[in-house]
Amino acid sequence: MKPLLERKRRARINKCLDELKDIMTAALQAQGENVSKLEKADILELTVRHLHKMQQARRLMSTSRNPLEEIHR
Repeated sequence: MKPLLERKRRARINKCLDELKDIMTAALQAQGENVSKLEKADILELTVRHLHKMQQARRLMSTSRNPLEEIHR
């Protein structure tokens, strides 16, 4: 019973990692970055970095009257 549950859990993790890889590959290529073979750890690191950038950009937009000015600073 336990091995089956573990296999299902790992399958869910791998499915989500594959989805993240597709999303991040498309996002990074849209930004002009070249993405080759990614390991699971790379996918997670890129996702975290991308989410941090999005969060920072959202903060800039909400706190600044002129976001372009803030970005140049």
